[in-house]
Amino acid sequence: MRALLLYGMLAALGPAFGQDTDPTTVLELYQSVLARGDAQGALSHCAMPVGSDPNAAAQAMASIEAMRQETDIVGVVRALSLFAPQLTGPVMRTVVSDEGSDTERVIDYDVSTPLTFRQRVHYVKVDGTWRIDLAKSLADNAAGTKIESLIASLTQRSRCAERLAALSQALSRYMDAHNGHLPDAGQWRDSLRASLEDPATLDCPAGGPTSIAMNSRLSGLAGAEIVAPDKTVLLYDSHDGVAAGGDESFVARRHDGVANVLLASGAVVSVESTYGLKWAAGAAASPDVARSVNRPIRMVGGVEYVVLRDCLEPLGAQIRWDAAANTTTISCLGRQLQLTEGRSQAVLDGAALTAAAPPVSDQGKLLVPVSLLSRAFGLLARFGDGQVSLTPDTM
Repeated sequence: MRALLLYGMLAALGPAFGQDTDPTTVLELYQSVLARGDAQGALSHCAMPVGSDPNAAAQAMASIEAMRQETDIVGVVRALSLFAPQLTGPVMRTVVSDEGSDTERVIDYDVSTPLTFRQRVHYVKVDGTWRIDLAKSLADNAAGTKIESLIASLTQRSRCAERLAALSQALSRYMDAHNGHLPDAGQWRDSLRASLEDPATLDCPAGGPTSIAMNSRLSGLAGAEIVAPDKTVLLYDSHDGVAAGGDESFVARRHDGVANVLLASGAVVSVESTYGLKWAAGAAASPDVARSVNRPIRMVGGVEYVVLRDCLEPLGAQIRWDAAANTTTISCLGRQLQLTEGRSQAVLDGAALTAAAPPVSDQGKLLVPVSLLSRAFGLLARFGDGQVSLTPDTM
């Protein structure tokens, strides 16, 4: 827990103000810039690893919002009074203790916001300038609160992203030695294993049997054949035991509903869906839209359920989840459906639609009744051998 790396909150860091500034002054500068809404500017006062996620700012706000949803008020205030003081009101700090060396300091403060509590801030000197070690500070102040579990989840996602970045470097070395070609997708793990210091790098560290897979559509290709590397999936979080696959159905969103993806450009991104990204090496702007999908069903209370994303995204659906409202909105085949987990009442194109049973969540995936999808999007459903085939009736 002490080694916190908030991957969704990383951004390229600029130089800190001043040289050899007193740590407490650095904290004041950091918070004054943050209060103006300049998250990247505030991070320039922090010692944090540099991330490559182009959506860092948006993900930072999503992380703040996730913290705000927690019911542990003390945990929220303790964490956010450091990370986002504009959300907790005026913050008054009094130094209680100051310990450390010429390169590392730990200062305890008595803090007064709407609540009063003790806060610990870690500082480290980088290139002669004091900076806040925001990772350690957030971990310390979240300890023992419900925020701690959220930070643990973000930490797992960050560690997974670090492994993907390490695999990107290993792939580059492999391509240098093989005339610019990627390895065979069926053997890519064995191809890279010898060049990795830690074999565990080949798997996501989220706990349990987890996998990272290669896009099988890029198997053995030369890097020059990938037309849009900044949009093309190369490696991704996959379902347990899956080492290769070439479409969205193989992706596992194990990090609170998102998956880490390594693009062919070398960038690591966290996404709810790969819709809009590419799986083929050619110039197509988005994945091919399937004519039909065949997926396993799960019986829940006598009702046939399927995983929402696995069924609809291959048909071109765009799916958005609103964490604050706990609602999912699906745009597919010219219609829009809004669902709420645990509620049978849905909304289709603005009108009420009652499902045979409510959507339910299982291991981070939203399951919905087949009959609801069939009615909402005009899908023909054919059942057999524990599977359902869904085909738009316009096909």
